[in-house]
Amino acid sequence: MENIDRLIDELYREIKSRVGNKFTEKTFTTLQTLKVIEELGEVADVTLRMWHTRKDKSITEEELKKKFGEEIADTIISLFTLAKSQNIDIKKCLEEKINIEIERWRAE
Repeated sequence: MENIDRLIDELYREIKSRVGNKFTEKTFTTLQTLKVIEELGEVADVTLRMWHTRKDKSITEEELKKKFGEEIADTIISLFTLAKSQNIDIKKCLEEKINIEIERWRAE
């Protein structure tokens, strides 16, 4: 996970160096939130293609599965960048939330 932290930090610095002086923090956060939604829409699109509700004979099932993973990764990257923009310790939040979810599922 330390490698992911380093990569997210590097990506965030690159994004901020290109757009940081163009937007306020509030605007940047809003745009990054929209980016998360956009990426999630791409996950939904691939999901629909995987379940054959959208015909696409130009791509194999294996390619669709690879694309599905890529789009999930894009969504996670966007979420990590959004958290970084707000100085949120996302690893700590994930750990706490996962533990809550484990306990909730055990209780049911």
